[in-house]
Amino acid sequence: MIRIENHTLQDTLDGIYYQVQKSVPFAQAHNFGSNPIDIFYNLKDCTKFANDLNGIEQVQSMETMFGPNNIHGTPGAGDCDCFTVCMLACLKAANYTKAYIYLVGAEPEGPSHVYPGVDFLGGKFALDLTTNEPGKHRKTNSKGQKYRFSQIITVYL
Repeated sequence: MIRIENHTLQDTLDGIYYQVQKSVPFAQAHNFGSNPIDIFYNLKDCTKFANDLNGIEQVQSMETMFGPNNIHGTPGAGDCDCFTVCMLACLKAANYTKAYIYLVGAEPEGPSHVYPGVDFLGGKFALDLTTNEPGKHRKTNSKGQKYRFSQIITVYL
């Protein structure tokens, strides 16, 4: 787990990328699927959303998130950046080499939500584990505020 106090967006992205690389062996060993839809539903079945503690950014590896040392005390619990780590590591384990990180937010100060995507079914395919289905983009945050900006970053796995 990486704990980032006074973090910048770049710190969080670096933490996600680091934890993805660290998580690939776990993803390979547990075989969450070979295509984005199967991976989505397999991860959805064993994850539970939980906000970071005390407003400090905490990015978990898959081993930590699904293990007994989960920072929330519940294996599978994490937030959107932890879910992004899981999905990207599983995509890499399934031999995907290029993916996307979506950054969205309701406030102009910066993004408040992050989730991955991949080229699939003829276009960029969202894999946001905070939604109920693969291929869906959330339009609002948990407070119902509409997302007003977004950015897509290409990542090479």
